[in-house]
Amino acid sequence: MVVSYSLSVVNVPSFARFHSLAFAASQKQDFRDTSRMSLKRHLTLTCYLNSGLVRAIRHKMGSFMVGGTNAVVVRQIVELPDQFERFRLEADAEGFEMLSVLQDEWRKGINRFERPGEILALATVDDEIAGIGGTTQDFMDSSWLRMRRFYVRPAFRRRGIGRKIAVFVLEHAKAFNREIVLYTAGPEAEAFWPTLGFAPTERENTTHIFRAK
Repeated sequence: MVVSYSLSVVNVPSFARFHSLAFAASQKQDFRDTSRMSLKRHLTLTCYLNSGLVRAIRHKMGSFMVGGTNAVVVRQIVELPDQFERFRLEADAEGFEMLSVLQDEWRKGINRFERPGEILALATVDDEIAGIGGTTQDFMDSSWLRMRRFYVRPAFRRRGIGRKIAVFVLEHAKAFNREIVLYTAGPEAEAFWPTLGFAPTERENTTHIFRAK
């Protein structure tokens, strides 16, 4: 994917000028035209996201942020991460207690997502916790699984991170060929889960179900 950024010339380091010339050459533009262009108030740099230039500019300019360049990593965890306490407090401040419950049950050994079909997944961006979610045995029927403890930090919302966690967890759970249920509230959440194949249900303590095929 190619992205264009407009940067003030007085802030653009010399390596950026070099890359603009190189890009002009690749496009068979006249170097004299590019030199005149570089004297304008703003310079447009066009680069590939994996070229390393974006990361170099961010490093040099500090506060310059490039949206969408940070990779989201979702992985299974078997221990709560070092940053979990700050993560939990942020959820508590929003009125969400699921992480406090998770932490308490983990410390007491009540639930560590170790039984067949269970998994706890963590999403990070640049090694910073972005969200969490998992599956446990359903407390109403242990032959079923339940999606639980889903939370994405406010700073990382609207970036598809919740979906990435859900897909990761769901792919793990589907391999066990068991019904998967969840309980959610709010119009956004109620609209979200059907996009992953869940259907509304009237089952007690449950709003949606994913039936094994």
